[in-house]
This record gives sequence, C-alpha cells and structure tokens, in this order.
Amino acid sequence: MNGRNLRVLSDFPVETIKTIVRCIVELQGQDVKQLDLIAQVYRYRFESDGGDGVYLEEAVRAQQESVNRTEAGDPKRRRRLDALAEDYYTLYVRTEAAELPAPLPGLELGELEPTIADLDEFKDQDVKVPNTSGAIGLTVAAVFYHKGVNMGFEGQDATSVTRGLSLMGLALSIAPPPDCHQPAWLANLVCRLHTELLWTGEATSLALLKTLWGISNMNPPDWRRTNPDIPLWMLNTVFQHQGLYQLTQRFEDLVDGLNMARRAISICPLGHPFIPIILGRLGAWHIELFHCGDVSYKGERGGSQHNLLSAIRLLGIAIELSEESERAALLDELAKAQMLCKLVDEAIQSWEQALEYGPLPSEISQYNLGITYGKRFTQNGDLQDIERMVQTLRHLVESTLSGQDCAPHFTLRLGSALLERYDVTSELSDLDEAIQYLHLAQRNAGMTPLSRGEIPHFLSKALISRHERTGDRRNVEEAILILRQAIQMTPPSDSQHTIWLRYLMYCLRGQYFYTRDLQDLREAISVGRRAAADVDHPRFHDTLLLLGSTLRILHQGSKDREDIEEAIAVLEWAIGSLPSSTSDSSRQWAMHELGLSYAARSRGSNDPIASIDAGLSILESVSSSGPMNDGGDESRQVQLLKDRAHLRMERFKFSDDRADIVGAVENFRKVVAHTPDAHAGLTTTLYGLGMALKLQYEKTEDINDLTDALECMRRATLTDAVGDTQIRFAAAKEWTSIALRLQGETPKGQSTVASTRPSDRWLDDEEDTQYVQEALRGMEAGMRLIPLLAGPAQPTGRRPQAIKANAIDAFTLLASSYAVWLGRAAMGVEWLEQGRCLLWNQLNILRSPLDDLCALHPVLAARFIDVSRSLEKAGIDSDSTAKLESFENRVSLQTEAKRHADLAQEWEELVQTIHSLPGFEDFLGPSPYSQLHSSIPSGGFVVLLNFHDSIVPLPQHSMSNAVILSRDADQPMVVRFRHDLYTIMQSLLPALQNELVAQEFLPEFLRGEQDLPDPDFNPSRALGRFHAVSGRTKSQGISKLLEFLWHSICQPVVQAIGLEPSDSPTARIWWCLTGPLPFIPVHAAGVHHDGGRHTLAHHAISSYIPTITSLGKLSNRPWNGTKAVEGCLTVSVPNAPGQIYLPGVTEEARLIEGLMHDQGTRHLTLESNIASKAMTVQNMEHFSCIHLACHATQNPEDPLRSRFFLQDGTLDLSTIIKANLPSADLAFLSACQTSRGDEKFTEEVLHLAAGMLAAGYRSVVATMWSIRDTHAPGLAESFYAYLLRKSADNGRVIDGSLAAFALHHAARELMEKLDDSNESFMSWVPYVHWGV
Repeated sequence: MNGRNLRVLSDFPVETIKTIVRCIVELQGQDVKQLDLIAQVYRYRFESDGGDGVYLEEAVRAQQESVNRTEAGDPKRRRRLDALAEDYYTLYVRTEAAELPAPLPGLELGELEPTIADLDEFKDQDVKVPNTSGAIGLTVAAVFYHKGVNMGFEGQDATSVTRGLSLMGLALSIAPPPDCHQPAWLANLVCRLHTELLWTGEATSLALLKTLWGISNMNPPDWRRTNPDIPLWMLNTVFQHQGLYQLTQRFEDLVDGLNMARRAISICPLGHPFIPIILGRLGAWHIELFHCGDVSYKGERGGSQHNLLSAIRLLGIAIELSEESERAALLDELAKAQMLCKLVDEAIQSWEQALEYGPLPSEISQYNLGITYGKRFTQNGDLQDIERMVQTLRHLVESTLSGQDCAPHFTLRLGSALLERYDVTSELSDLDEAIQYLHLAQRNAGMTPLSRGEIPHFLSKALISRHERTGDRRNVEEAILILRQAIQMTPPSDSQHTIWLRYLMYCLRGQYFYTRDLQDLREAISVGRRAAADVDHPRFHDTLLLLGSTLRILHQGSKDREDIEEAIAVLEWAIGSLPSSTSDSSRQWAMHELGLSYAARSRGSNDPIASIDAGLSILESVSSSGPMNDGGDESRQVQLLKDRAHLRMERFKFSDDRADIVGAVENFRKVVAHTPDAHAGLTTTLYGLGMALKLQYEKTEDINDLTDALECMRRATLTDAVGDTQIRFAAAKEWTSIALRLQGETPKGQSTVASTRPSDRWLDDEEDTQYVQEALRGMEAGMRLIPLLAGPAQPTGRRPQAIKANAIDAFTLLASSYAVWLGRAAMGVEWLEQGRCLLWNQLNILRSPLDDLCALHPVLAARFIDVSRSLEKAGIDSDSTAKLESFENRVSLQTEAKRHADLAQEWEELVQTIHSLPGFEDFLGPSPYSQLHSSIPSGGFVVLLNFHDSIVPLPQHSMSNAVILSRDADQPMVVRFRHDLYTIMQSLLPALQNELVAQEFLPEFLRGEQDLPDPDFNPSRALGRFHAVSGRTKSQGISKLLEFLWHSICQPVVQAIGLEPSDSPTARIWWCLTGPLPFIPVHAAGVHHDGGRHTLAHHAISSYIPTITSLGKLSNRPWNGTKAVEGCLTVSVPNAPGQIYLPGVTEEARLIEGLMHDQGTRHLTLESNIASKAMTVQNMEHFSCIHLACHATQNPEDPLRSRFFLQDGTLDLSTIIKANLPSADLAFLSACQTSRGDEKFTEEVLHLAAGMLAAGYRSVVATMWSIRDTHAPGLAESFYAYLLRKSADNGRVIDGSLAAFALHHAARELMEKLDDSNESFMSWVPYVHWGV
C-alpha cells in the first residue's frame, strides 16, 4: 500500500478504516498483515494530524499485536520489531510521555538484543551511528531505560532494584552520545543507584557510577556547560555520595563526596538554583567531618573545630543565595553546627528563623530544638526555656499519630522534660504526665538499648518522686519491678548496673514505710552492699550515704545495736570519700544523716541524752553552715528542720526540759508552714506537731496546746489522697484520744446499774459537748481508713500484720464500745461490723452477688465480676508463693505484687464508677443497722459481746456490754454488765490456757501466767486470788469458769431476751465475741453440777458467727445443691507423715460410714493412701457434706495457709477457697483446735472454721482445743444419727441448717453420760458450731 492509498484511507473515520482494512486482508487471507496495515494507517494519521498521541498509541497497540502473532523464527518478526521500536521512540520523544506504554503479553525485551548486537561495533568508537541504527538504538535504550526505572521504583525489593539498575546502565551504553536525553538519564540513574544502596545494603552500583564519568567525558568539551540537565546530574551524583557514606560510614567516601560537591559547584553556571543546595550539602558534610574524629584522607582532616566553622560559613552563604522554600532545611543544618560549637543562643535563633519559613524539615530537628531549649535552661535558669522545651517536644509527639506510635526517644525526652519541669514547679500534673509518656516510651521501645538505659532511669525516678509526693505505694512497687528487670538485663561490669542497685535500695526502703516489713529493709541493705562493692564508681559516696541511712532506719525497727553502729561506720566512710568537688549541700546532707545516726544510739543507751545531744550538735552545725537547697529545692532544708524537731521532742522525754519541747513545737510549726497542702509529707509533719503539742501540754497545762494538738490530728487524718495511711490512722486515734481527754467528764444520764432496756438515746444531740462530737468524728474517720490499711489492695497474707501493726482491733472495739456507751448502739454495731474480720469480709465482698447491677448495667457488672475474681485470686496466690531467695524469683514476686496493686486500683475505680450510678450510691458500702438486723433469721438472736479496756478514765462505768439484735426489733437492746469483765477475762484466759496445757488439751507453749480461780470464787464479787491447779485430775476450775460465765454474762442475756429454760430449747442465739472472749466457751456456760436447768443449753441452741454480715449472707443464701450431690465425704487420716498417730479417727470413719449405709445416704470414705489432696478436693465438689478426721494446724499470720494434714501432704485453706464448691453445705472438722483463733488477732477470727465458711460451707462444726479419741467417735456418731433423722423429716438427706441442733443434742447426750470432772468437761465443751 503506497502513500497515496494511506492518505486517502486515513481520511475515513477510525471504525471505517478498520472495516476496509479487514476486507482487504480477507481477500489476501493474511490476519497479521491486517494489523500491519492498521498500524501504518494510524502512524500516517498521527503524522498528518499534528502529532495527536491517540493515533500513535493505536499504532503501537496494533504493531504490538502484530509482533505477538508472528512466529519466533519468521524473518518478518525482526522487521515488525524494528517498526514497533520506532513507534516506541516516537511516542517517547514526540509526545514527551512520562513513560512508555507497558508492553503487551508476549513481548520479551530480550528479543531486542539482536538489534543491540548490531550496535556493538559503534559503542567504543567516536563515530556517528547511521540514522536507522541510531533510531533503533535510541528506541531500544528508551525501552530498557524505562523498564529499569519501573523495576527500580515499583519493585521495592533488592532484586528489582538491581535488575532495574542493570537495564538503565545498558540503556546509557546503547544510546548514542549526542542524544539529548543522556544527561537526564544519567541523573535519574544516580537516584536509582541511591535506592539500590538503601534496599540492598550493598554498594554494588559503585563501579557503574564510576563509568558514568567516562560516558559523559565522551561528549564534546562544552557538553557539560551547555546541556541544561548537567547540574541535575551533578546534584544527584552528590546525593549519591551522601547515600554511599550513610551506608559505609567510611571517611574516604565522605571526602570523595566533598570533592564531588566542590566539582559540582565549579561546573554549575553562576546563579544556578542548585548552587545553594550543593553548598548546603558541603556544610552538612563538614559537620560530618567533625563527627568522624581525628582522621585524614586526601588532605581532609576530621574532628576539628575548623570543620564546624567551615560548615557555619558555607551554610551561611547557602542561606543568603537560597530561595525561601529552601531556607528552613539550611537553617536547620546551621543550627546543628552552632549547637556543636556550644553556641546555644545562636542555634536556637537559627531554628526559630527556620520556623518562620514553615515547619522544621524533620522530626529530629524539632527534637533537637526542644533539647536545646533544655540546655539553655540549665545554663541560665530561665523558666520560659523549660516551658518552650516542653511545648516543642509535646507538639512533636502529638503530631506523630497522636503520640501512640511515636518514636520512643521522642516520648522519652518529653517525659524527662516534664519531670525536669516538675522539679522546678512541683506541679503534680507534670509528674503524672511525665509518667504517662515514659510508660508510652517503654511500650514502644521494645528490647532496644533505650529500654535498658534511659527509660528505666527516668521512669523509676519519676515513680519514686510521685511516691515521695503522694505516698502511693503502687508507684514504688512499679519502680522496684522496673529496676529489678533493668538489673537483670545489665551486666555487672556496666556502671549503670551499680546505679540500678542504688535506685533499688532506695525503693525497697520506700516500700518498707508502708509494709513495715523489716525484710524490705534487709533486702535493701543487701542490694546496697552489692552496689558498694563497686568502689571505683564515680557515685560511690552516694551509695554509702544511702546504705548508711537505710541501716539507721533498720535499727529503728530491729533495735539491734549492731545496725546503728554499722550505719555510723558506713556514713563516716561516705563522708571521708566525698570528692573535693562535692557541693556544700551534698556534704551537709551527709552530715545530717550522720547526726541522726548518732542520736539513734540513745535507744538502749545508759546516757540517752548524751547520744541525742551528739546528733543535735551535728544537725545544728549543718543548719548554721548555710541552706541545703541545691537548685532552689527546699525539701532538704525542711527535712532538717523536721528532724531537729523530732530530736528535741525525743530529748524532752528524757530531760523534761521545757526548752526542748518548746523548740520541737517551734520547728514543727516552721515545717508545716513550708509544706504544700498536697504533699505527702504534710501528714507526718502534722502528726509530729500534734504529738509535740500534746507533750507540751503535759508541761504547761495550757489547754490551748491540747486544742491545737487536736486540730493537727484532725488535719493529718483528713489529708485525703495523700500521706501515709498508717500515719493518718494513728492521727485518727490521737484525734479521738485528745477529744475524749478534753471532754473530761462522764456523759449525762449514764446509769451505773445494769440496764437491759432498748438502746434509745441517753444523750440528745444538743446535750453532746463539742468534744464528744469530735471524738465520734475521729472514730468515724478512723473507721473509714481501715479498708485502706487492710483492704483488697493488700495481699491476703499482709492483712493480719497490718491489723496488728496498726492496732485496728483495739480501735474498733473502742469506737464500738464508746458509741454504745453514749447510747448509739446501732452506730456501735455498724462500726464493729466494719472493723472486724477484715479478711473474711473482703473475700465475701469480692464474691458478692450483683443481681441488680447485672440487670441494669450488664457490661459494667461483667467487668466488675472479672476484676473481683482476678483480685481474689491474686491476693490468695501472692500468699501461697514461697519467697525464694533468687533474684529472678524476686522479680516474679514483684510482678505479682504490681499486678495485684493494679487490679486493686481498677477495682476501686470500678466501685467509684458504680457509686456514681443512680440507685448504687451505697454499693458494697458498710451495711447500715437496718440491713444488719433484718438479715437475722426469724426467731433468732445475735448477741454481740463487746468487752474493751477503756483508754480514758470512765469512773464507775464499765465498757463491757452485750448488744442484742433480732429481726423483729428496730433498735438493739443493750445489757451493761456490772463488773469490769474485760479485766476479769484477761485473767481468766491465761488461767484457762494453763488448765488446758496441764490436761494436754493445748501445747505447752500456750501456757499463761495465771491459774483458774479458786473453786470457792464468787462471781458476784471482785476477782479473788488464783490457786495453781496444774496436775489435778479432779479440778473444779472449768466447772467454776462455766458458772462464772453463766452468772455474769449469759444469764443476764437470756433474761433480757425473755427465754425460759427447757429440756428441748428451740431458740437460736448466734454469739459474736470480741476481745478475749473468742477463747472462752460461752456456749457451755451454766451450773452443771446440781442437775438443774441453770445452763445456757437449757435456754437456747448456741452457734458462733464471725460477723452479722456473714450470718446474713449464709442464711439468705439457700442451699442450691441437688439430690445428686447430697451426701457425706469422710476423710480419715490416722497416720499423716510427721504427725502423731490417731487411732480413733479410723473408728470414727467406720461409725459414720455405717450410719450412712444404714440410712441409704450417698457417701464416700477416703482413708490412708487414697486420702490425698487431689482426691479430697476433687470429691469435695460432689458432696454437700465433708467430715475431716485428721490433724490440722492454723497459721494466723497467713490464715489462708492454715491446713489439714492428709496422706500426701497438707490441704490448705487457699486451695479449698479457690475450688468450685457450689453445693457446699456442712463441714465437720474433727481435728484439734479448728476454731481456736490467735490472741494477737482476737477480732479477725482467723481459724479453719471461719475459713470453711468463707469457702462456701453454710454450717461448720469445729473444736476450740484438742479433743481426745475416747469420746470423739461416739459424739460424731450421735451427731450424724440425729442429723440424718431430722433431715429426713425436712425432706433432705443431710440438711446443714440442722447441724447446730445435732451438735447440741450430741453434746448433751455425752455430757449426761459423764461426771462433772475436768476431763469430762473437756470431752464435750470444745465442740462448737459456726454458721447457720
């Protein structure tokens, strides 16, 4: 087809052209020929229509299809490939397309290699390539070039990048030198070479890069200056050297880059816009030269100040020549150089100028600006700089995905900046925010060096500061965990390891102040000694100072003279090792600690005043030597005043010198004036001032001293959310005591004879004096603090120690007794419920049913239930874990402690959230009296026996009383006893213990100092002389004790209730005993020798309960088992390993088994080897009743580790409590002393019987002391015979609610068989019933 035909054909519409061509081809029978014709027509149309790229693209598409349909060996395929190459080149050159159309499937670029081979002869010759070959060469080069660009840019993997570079390099080698695109291709190839370095991590393109200079040098001499793409090529080559240096970090590559940049400056025309960019790169590389240190290459030397000055000069010129859009980046580089030259003001000025042109070029620049503000603050102390530092870093963090996925060093630096600002401003919000960002840095850092260095450093420091400020124990616990982990990850050879040890010593010491566990101090000292082993550490003297101070604090608790002597020796060593450069305030602080240690020698000294004077002399010399306020921090100066006040007060106790106590009060007042209201130290200071004023009153008798002391104690108690809770509680007790002392008179209307009327008010509100109200407010405030001292936040094992250390039980009894004494019996009952049995009450709280909350707020209820269960488990597990000595196990234990603290905090927050809901304001709060009395079973009575030793003189009045509650009475009834029964019971208890020891019913270590009263003792008189009874087999001591209990306590109670004697009583009395009474057999009270009915057993069925709340929960919770689980599991272990053989338990098990078999009752007996822990726990879930006949032991210090001895070990309460026992009903604990508590924790009812109630059993039979095999099997048989018979009458197999009646029957039956000897009483009196 000739040109004329093409011209005519191309005038038709496109679709018409295709139809005509198709007809021609069909006549000739060649489909591929049709495609060639269509391509020619479109090519002609493109040329004739002024270069419309649409027609050329159609030509390429047709020609591409023509190539695809041509066989590989067909000679026409080569011609068609050449035509396609020309079309590609035309499309690329004439239309200035960004890239060539992607080849259609079937075309392989490798097929163009024959064309490339034809050009080989021209590659190395400076001759002009023929036009046709040149066009083909350029076309092929363009195809290869764009294929390489696409592979290098879109592939995004090392293989694609490398392949792309090869293709681009091939294109450059093929394209004839005169080609106008070659410089641009060279420049782009440099960029791709840089990409290769980034992706492959290898400088594989370096050789190719060097060949580019050879290619460019093949051109005419003026090629580089006349071609407009040459500066771009030069600029990209400069950046390629930058990338190469970033990869290799070789000084030689950096110098080569400098030389390349200098050559680029010489090549670029004057005024070219790339010059400031290259100058900027030159300046930045001079900064890099400085960082390289003292090395040289090709005449360039690094590590010189000259490098930085050159950088500043070059960057200054670049900034003057640059466009505004480029100045921010150049000013950023200039600021870096100025900062390295320590030109802090100039660096900040440069960065601030950069901000005028827009945001800083990188996050690192913004980060550096923030850090530089901090450095200027350190130099000049301008508070505006610390504000700018925080604002700059905050903006950086918040602009990075809201900070959540921010680089950890950004959030770390913001956290440390906020911590630095807190040190200046003391704003708690800064400290809280610092901890928040440091936690975020910790989360994002992973296992990087930051997580082993700066993050634990600043985070532990922030947590310690917050603990010191707020007294929040969770902060110090978390700090301890962080430091333990840091110590594990840091090798001992690293100096940071010693720093971590010193921090850990400090934190463990801080933890002691709320645990009061000397083991914390001993571990702190052990850690400190490890740190002190690093004598070459630059902060060695700090380690010694902290170690000496910790030894002094240990001496306060241990009273061991060796501790304080070691403390003095260590502190003197520390002072001797202080460097000459040590600041005056640090030296003063060291002397301060030494002075306190000298004064501590007064404890146990023959001349305590001399020791105190020695310490005071040092402290006063420190005070006169100048202020101890490094950096404006007054805390040390205030602490010095506080310690001087304490020493003056301590001296007064020995000297009785008025000047001492006046000086103490004066110093305490100054400390209070300098302590912020929100500071944790305010509590202890107010408490100290209150105690000093109280002592001053003893000397001056000025009533104002006492009223001021009361005000101090009130303020110390009410410092909500801050302060040591133990000090706040101690202040509440003093508040109460001082108010009672100021009252100074007996309340009006108080009767001096026994009264049994309902407890309506004897004092009207208007008759209450100011100090009566103050005393009640102090008591109420103290009661509110009890859950903080020994609540869910404390692991279960720590609660008894907290109760003992803070005398919570004594305060509870005082508050309750005083309220009852004032006529507020209902209030007294409520307080008694709040402050007793804390362990069991809190377990019950964590298991409380939440029907209303689940119905109205199911999501919140589900979360609360989950947290409550986790908290219960955490509290129990933390006590069952053995405290192993390895450091790894300490880390594990600290992790558990932190999890427990976090759960407790979440639990408290959930409770607060629930309290905010309408109708849930009193959720899980203390039960009001109306709720307590309404939960008592109908027809029954609860009797609270409240005996307390008054802490204030109450002439003619006893603090011993019985408070009687019943469902039917809106107000409690109070029985006031005529005698000081507290004192009498305090005497009876050791006497009873002696008798039990003598009869071998208690171990020897429980022997007391008194014996039982004389048989002729008259309970209506004052307590008479005691006579020794040990060794008597027929002593009447127990009998007379029971008579005393009847006449003095039980008879007045049953008379007040109105109970008449009966051989078959039905009335129920649940006894809730306080003070020494839990160890006295009140249930057995009576005159037993005359055959009459003057006994408690003839008037009521007696049971015991830990609290009224527990009775309500048990009685209002019906047994939810089924017939399938009703039955008895008997566990009989006569020969537990390491225990005395019990022959009677086998007989006991046989008798029970026979009864169950005869009655057709489902039962299972586990004996000897099969009586294992696993088998017992597994079967407890399937039986409503369990009978344990074995040895048992109680652990009042850790009650959940009280346990039963089985064949393969011990079964402790924690395991039983954690077991799922939904059908639990009755537990018979036929073991020794299973309901005997501990004299140290009289109000906690810490024994196995109460623990089984907490585990879910509604009814428990237990023993007060040891039982003998002689009668135990028979009593158990009588008990079950009665229980099975009566249960059947009620339609049950074994009904635990009848256990009290069954025990009453069995004990009466045994008692009637025996005489009235001591041994006979010991056979049935120990058995008691607990629960419903």
